[in-house]
Amino acid sequence: MNIKNVVTPILITLPLLLAGCGGGSSESDDSSSELSITPSLGKVSNAEVILFQSDGSTQLARGELADDGTIKISYSGSYSGPIIVAVKGDSDAVYFDEASNTTVSFGAGKLLRAIVPSGTKTTGVTPLTEVAYQLSLNNSIALTDQSVDQLNERVRKALAPEILSIIEPPTLFDDKITAGDLKNTDAGRYALRLAALAQLGASNASPALSIAEQLAQDMADGVIDGKSSDNAISGLLYDSNTLASTLDSHLTTFATKYGAADLKSALSGYAAITKTVDVKDLLKQGAGNSSLPSFVSGKIVTMEYNSAATGSPYANGDKVLFSFSSSGSLMLTDQYTLVAKSFTVRGNEYVWSDATNNLEYALSVSNNAINEVNVFGSGTKPFYGQFTLVKQASDPVTLDLTGDGAALAGGSGATGTANKTTYTYTGHPVAGSPLYSSVPTTKTGFFTAYDGTNALTKWTIYGFPTTLGTYQCGGGGTAPFISLTLSGVPYLSASCKIEVTSVSTTEVEGRFAVALEGSNKTSFSTVSDGYFRYKVPETPAGNGLGQGELGYSMDVNGKNVTVNNVPALDGADRQVADYLTLGDTPTFQINMIPEGKSGSYTCGQGPNAYRRVAMSYQGHSSNNSGSCTVDVVYANGVYSGTYSGTLYSNTGDKMVITNGVLRNDGSSL
Repeated sequence: MNIKNVVTPILITLPLLLAGCGGGSSESDDSSSELSITPSLGKVSNAEVILFQSDGSTQLARGELADDGTIKISYSGSYSGPIIVAVKGDSDAVYFDEASNTTVSFGAGKLLRAIVPSGTKTTGVTPLTEVAYQLSLNNSIALTDQSVDQLNERVRKALAPEILSIIEPPTLFDDKITAGDLKNTDAGRYALRLAALAQLGASNASPALSIAEQLAQDMADGVIDGKSSDNAISGLLYDSNTLASTLDSHLTTFATKYGAADLKSALSGYAAITKTVDVKDLLKQGAGNSSLPSFVSGKIVTMEYNSAATGSPYANGDKVLFSFSSSGSLMLTDQYTLVAKSFTVRGNEYVWSDATNNLEYALSVSNNAINEVNVFGSGTKPFYGQFTLVKQASDPVTLDLTGDGAALAGGSGATGTANKTTYTYTGHPVAGSPLYSSVPTTKTGFFTAYDGTNALTKWTIYGFPTTLGTYQCGGGGTAPFISLTLSGVPYLSASCKIEVTSVSTTEVEGRFAVALEGSNKTSFSTVSDGYFRYKVPETPAGNGLGQGELGYSMDVNGKNVTVNNVPALDGADRQVADYLTLGDTPTFQINMIPEGKSGSYTCGQGPNAYRRVAMSYQGHSSNNSGSCTVDVVYANGVYSGTYSGTLYSNTGDKMVITNGVLRNDGSSL
């Protein structure tokens, strides 16, 4: 048995940012969608139900089960994507166990989950949906409507082939179930299957819950063989070699006791279960370099729109700069507007979903090259049009590098010269974007000089080389290359040269010359003596950042900490710090600082349920509302400040922070 990642047991919680909630109700903001949920280990009572976006950490809404064991939760209609439903046990949560025929504790820290595609109105949450969840988690499968449907369907075929769907609610099994109550319906057949599974654990104090845990651990790698991470599961309640025949026997027992006549007679037609679920073809449905082709990853290209249909957000002839990040994200225009941080694979296309504008961008490739990007709407996915690559001039213009603009007189910022006019830039002049996305030696950043409305003073140099020298540049995404903008629309160069004369961890300088191609694919203008110099803004010593460094940092009680996997600030994140490693101790985060505002914030404050100031410990649970404060000073695109609070892990461990310092200048690492 091969296993990719260690499976997360049911008793380990998702990263939750939670507060108390009354019984039978739900909390959400901008509620325009509703999901009806029926958990079943037998009927579940007094448990909390939380809805998450597909990232598993962004909370959509929450509530507590009503007396009938169900709940309807409203959540923000602005989110479109798969939903993770988590049923969370606590000190007073219980369920009626089919095998023991008694009420059993559904204790604190216990979880039962389901993944459902967008638009789902009704779902069950059962041991079989937990199996599907653990399969996705263990195999790092990106959750899309397509992958979720396929995961749930494959678990159904393997472990409950007689039902139509594992996310359809089963008949609830409780102390009122008597002879003949389980009908030959999908709900009745599902309840019968779950009762037979629970009977496997009859020797345990909590049969259904224990089997749910063990079966999900066992099948996380796609094979039922009694092992987790190649190690035998301790106290296994079933024999994997005889599982099929044992389940058949239990089905007969429960059908005889509780089934209607037609359900009993239908048993003879049940297909046998299988002990394997193959998800290899779903592994490519992810983000980042794991599946984005090398000839796409990291490329920046200008594309032109055509075939515009009614309702299209673009007009024929529109030119847009596409940035395909090596991390899997897609950004548009020279202002690097984020479309989505990850993509999915649909057939032979790589698809990014723009939830804000209800659009999809589907990239197709051909002959190891970018072919086109088709644009679709949401819902029935109407075709709006497509982007194709802008052709470059076949005969490059000969250009001389003569630029010799004035360097910075002092301090930091950027200097640029275009046709004898010098401009100096010292802030974040374009929609809060940094002048430089990273320190020059990473060779992944870009230098930007923007000023006023004159197109010739709006130019950007992308992707510095690893060594000094002169480089021919142009379109096709080969770095470095130069583009100029007019009213925010990028124009590729018909030909250009760039000479990097100096580059270090804090400074870059050089010259460029470029001939520009306009919207009608004819000559637009020429910059014959371009010059640029950029120096990283200096940061005062302390506060977690050394001089000349960019990015995010924190001090925790006087100790600097190292930053891991922190995204740049954008309209979706606004994260001051995310998962900062504290030496050998667990990680914590400060999340969702209100954008562009100074002030003192108490944890739990925010514009809605899933955008709140919060601090969490170990990535599993947050401190309770009101137990921490974050004082933020915002100026010129930089967040800084102090914080304090007491954080609690899911196991009750706590971290007391009395003197925390944070700084985030909005650039990515």
